[in-house]
Amino acid sequence: MALNISEEDEFIEALQKLSLSFGIGIIKLDAKNISQSKILAPARFKTQMDYSVVSELVGKNNIFSKFLKTTVEFDPENESRYSNEFDKILDDESFEQHLKTKKILNFLINHE
Repeated sequence: MALNISEEDEFIEALQKLSLSFGIGIIKLDAKNISQSKILAPARFKTQMDYSVVSELVGKNNIFSKFLKTTVEFDPENESRYSNEFDKILDDESFEQHLKTKKILNFLINHE
């Protein structure tokens, strides 16, 4: 989910690769009207990974490599780890309040 998504061809191509290879969903957030946010690519369950893309990403990004290690080691039975590593899902009202608290809405208004 992102407030602003670059429309550069190379960036869009990379996002599409991630979505196709991993089933990663992409949402463009409309912070002023959350219900008007757009799903640019829906998330999909994947039974197999595209290892050529995984290898390419690991080679380019050490953080991604660490992320993969975390997902492999993830234990859903360890509730403490689950609550520490994932964001809480918010309803629209709570999410709007979060945007206000973090001054994201103010930033958007001042940069239009």
